[in-house]
Amino acid sequence: PDTVPLKHAITSGMRTMEHCLGLNHAVFRDRSLANPDLWLFQPKLMPLLERFGRGELKLEDVVNEAAIDEIARLAATHTVWFVATHYAMRNFTSRPATPKPDEDRFLSPGTRAIWRLFASFPVPPAVLQGEDLLYGLRSRCLLAIHRAGGRVMVGTDAPVTHV
Repeated sequence: PDTVPLKHAITSGMRTMEHCLGLNHAVFRDRSLANPDLWLFQPKLMPLLERFGRGELKLEDVVNEAAIDEIARLAATHTVWFVATHYAMRNFTSRPATPKPDEDRFLSPGTRAIWRLFASFPVPPAVLQGEDLLYGLRSRCLLAIHRAGGRVMVGTDAPVTHV
């Protein structure tokens, strides 16, 4: 949930965290920074990603490493599943998944149209570079959760055929 801190949601009994949206934000030192997830649907978040991408804001200055460990410990001691849709999130970076037309034929025409629309959205290079950094941070967080004994599940809410 966007309005509930992740640690509170976990300790209050949240059972799943879909897409891991908010995971990166939960480890930011400065919680007044915007949650950079899903900027495509909230363009006001693009300036934050551009700052990361241009190097004006460095992850090492923003991320609280102890918070990563704390979330991992909480995840291991509470029954919460992190359903990351991590591979699909790669499509917001500068290294999107490579389409496989022979497999995409199984997608509905509407789904193919939506993916074409997303692919045609003009994205400043600095935004993609910022997403690259945040994708790496999300990867680190998920690995910490897994290593601590937390539950990570593979899943997606959209057909993804290019794996």
